[in-house]
Amino acid sequence: MLKVSEDVLENPIRVAGGIVFASGAVVDIENLEMFDRAQGGRTLIATTHGISGALPDLDGAWRLRVSADGKNLELAPRRGTAITFR
Repeated sequence: MLKVSEDVLENPIRVAGGIVFASGAVVDIENLEMFDRAQGGRTLIATTHGISGALPDLDGAWRLRVSADGKNLELAPRRGTAITFR
């Protein structure tokens, strides 16, 4: 489990190397509901070699995504309507 505090949203974690998310990984973001979706995405982790694996789902109006260059893990607002089947 990766626990992310509010401080990380202002000062991302820096990783020399890469990160692989294993099946069943969990990311817990502290006080997620307090963030304004209109402000857009935020970088949580910045790596030198990239992010891989299946990203965990977040509950609510936010999702995790990998940046366009593949090196950063970002928190981004969901746009539109999301339907989750379980």
